[in-house]
Amino acid sequence: MLTTLMAILVLIIEVALAAFVAARAWGYRPARLFFYLTAAVLVVISATILRDQAESEALAYVPLSLIGIGIGSFITLLMLLLSALFVPAWWQGAKPVRWIVLPYLVCTATYGLDAVGHFGLIIGGVQHNDTYGMLYAQPGAGLLLAGSIVGQLVSLGILGMAFFNHQHRPYRPIIIALAAALIFAIVLPGMVGRISSLARISSLIQTLPILIVLGYAIIGTRLFRPTRAALDMALDVLHDAIVVADTAGQITYANPSAVGQGLHLGAPLVEQLERAGSGPEVARLVSGTGGVIELNLGVRHFEVTLTPVRDGHAVRRGTLMLARDISELTRRAALLEHERTRLAATVDALAAEQAQRERLDATVRDLSLPVIPVLPGVLILPLIGDFVGTRINEFISVLLRGIEHERAKTVLVDITGVAVLDSEGARGLLDGVRAAALLGAHCILVGVRPEVAQALVALGLDLAELATAPTLEQAVTGQLKLGQGVKG
Repeated sequence: MLTTLMAILVLIIEVALAAFVAARAWGYRPARLFFYLTAAVLVVISATILRDQAESEALAYVPLSLIGIGIGSFITLLMLLLSALFVPAWWQGAKPVRWIVLPYLVCTATYGLDAVGHFGLIIGGVQHNDTYGMLYAQPGAGLLLAGSIVGQLVSLGILGMAFFNHQHRPYRPIIIALAAALIFAIVLPGMVGRISSLARISSLIQTLPILIVLGYAIIGTRLFRPTRAALDMALDVLHDAIVVADTAGQITYANPSAVGQGLHLGAPLVEQLERAGSGPEVARLVSGTGGVIELNLGVRHFEVTLTPVRDGHAVRRGTLMLARDISELTRRAALLEHERTRLAATVDALAAEQAQRERLDATVRDLSLPVIPVLPGVLILPLIGDFVGTRINEFISVLLRGIEHERAKTVLVDITGVAVLDSEGARGLLDGVRAAALLGAHCILVGVRPEVAQALVALGLDLAELATAPTLEQAVTGQLKLGQGVKG
């Protein structure tokens, strides 16, 4: 009865532990393996309860067979779990972990087939000595026992490798606890001997310390939290190639993107990069302070960053390589450069067109305000178009420059071509006449129409000094006569 209650209690504890770990970190490979490991232990415990309740050898045969299968599965899953925790390189590339556990899978499968088919290779029957137990046939049973011992030694060997690995230095207490729990599970059956009550209890609790320490290792430390699983998943789906090489330059980690580029575990990193055309300086960058190089693999372009990996004592332990595929960026940069060149050409063309337009405008302005010498000291300045805004200032400027250049005494300002002359234009026209007078020149308005005269009168200014002529012909004729009279 005590054994049954103990078994039920252990079942409850292990089910709760497995459910907790699975709920917290199911996406993490060690958490899934821990769940399967716990399931194998639950099979063993449940089969142990059924064995103790069996009333005949025939009824005890099935649970005893399940116990053997569960123990074989436990040993195999424990090796897988410890390798996933401490030797993740076994799960990369060719995945050597498959060949490591293959013999134990074969032994477990052989035991199961022998139990089902009654071939007598390993199982010879059932015996009763205080409790039911298997009779094993030799030499198959001896080989199977030796294999189980070797499997547990392999698990201890994995823990030993992890203990002396500097990367796992912060987690050595957990490694020691795991090793102690594993040794406890190995030696406990031999310590209790054939004492039936203790033997039954030991078979129930010998795996409990291992599960507790593993559960804590997966959930309770920074190394094995679900964030580590998230980082592993992120590295697996990352398009950039990530590689870690040891101090000898051998690749110890490569994510799937790196493997897709031919960077496999165990390969020399320098040779792989030199084969890709990186040049002789890559060896110096890998073994030195690192740097950035560019590689062209076919139509793809990579920017490779090499960074030395150092421990807490600033000792170099390897090299981290990040290869970023910049093919699309290079293509976009080329397109942007082409577009920039095209836009620069467009801007130059627009600038040339603007300069041509400005020259044309200047020509038009010159043609719209031409200064025409007709007689010695006499100029004609015809106004064409609208006479507003900037045209007024241009008129005054052209008028004064013409007087100064030609040393003119008379300027015939022909306003016949002015469409509209408002008060602003009339005032500007008078300002020009007065400015010319300051230079000693006399202005005559030619072609004054009635509406222009009305605009000039509306200003209320003194127009006594303003001379006019109906037409340009009469004005020129008058200047000719005036010139003849003066000569006579």
